[in-house]
Amino acid sequence: MDTTKFSKDVLIEACETLERNHSLSNEPEYFANPTNASILFRKNISKKSTRVIDTHHQAIFNCVKNILEKNDSYRYDNLLITEFARDITTFDCLTESLKLKSKTYADRYLTSSDIYMDAQSAYRGPIVKSYTANFDFALLPMKLRLAIEVYFKNMIGFIKAEYKIKKGHKKNKTGDEQIQISQILNFFSEDENKEFANLPVDILLIKYINFWSNSFVHSGIISLAWQGLTAVELLSPLFNSNNHDGRIDINGFNYINLSKTEIELQSKISRYLSTDFKDVNILLEKRRARPIEGSYAKPENALTK
Repeated sequence: MDTTKFSKDVLIEACETLERNHSLSNEPEYFANPTNASILFRKNISKKSTRVIDTHHQAIFNCVKNILEKNDSYRYDNLLITEFARDITTFDCLTESLKLKSKTYADRYLTSSDIYMDAQSAYRGPIVKSYTANFDFALLPMKLRLAIEVYFKNMIGFIKAEYKIKKGHKKNKTGDEQIQISQILNFFSEDENKEFANLPVDILLIKYINFWSNSFVHSGIISLAWQGLTAVELLSPLFNSNNHDGRIDINGFNYINLSKTEIELQSKISRYLSTDFKDVNILLEKRRARPIEGSYAKPENALTK
């Protein structure tokens, strides 16, 4: 049996079923709307969750249409076709919303041994794993999560954080504070703090994608293919190597607002993270002509000294 052709049949049937039987949006930036993105990346799927199912239908249709039409942004090969066919089958089994005749199945979970053996394969060469689908594609959420964390910590010039207990039997105790990327994203999502960065992507979208990627990192449960592709496309402006003014930097651009000093940002984040129980102090790197990675997106905003 030609498995690629069979998988492609699943995609074609799903696309035709969605066009024929379901109401779809023609809005090109449908998932740039935080409400829609929140449903796609934060809500659990069940037969009773009509709004969630409809949102996934939209994502499936958008991605599958691009695959079948050989959009230049997509690799038109066995990988995408197979991964999508398997995930569409899984989705249809959960929701019974497409009632497809063509079906193909795959594992939905990465075992710890599979992940360990993949790490071994980095220096020992290919190792046979029990996971039957594409392992690299399965790790897509983890890669995006790491990209988000490294980007934001480098954007602000994060060095370290320290705490000091304010009361109780441990009063005045100090130590290193572990800062989660979710805390930094929450800081920038506050209206009063958005002025510290001129982000090209809505901070809520980044928060929702980070939440979704964490679900995989902490559970090993495989995300759905269209969630991964949609997340990559939504984050694309943040990692774009082409700037609005025509400059190009292979390492991307830093969207920190240079009209605000690192001292102002350091003080504001420290206050934001501090509680009645402990003070938290963030240490940021002194601003330089070039940021830790890439180039400043808007160097014209830099304060003159």
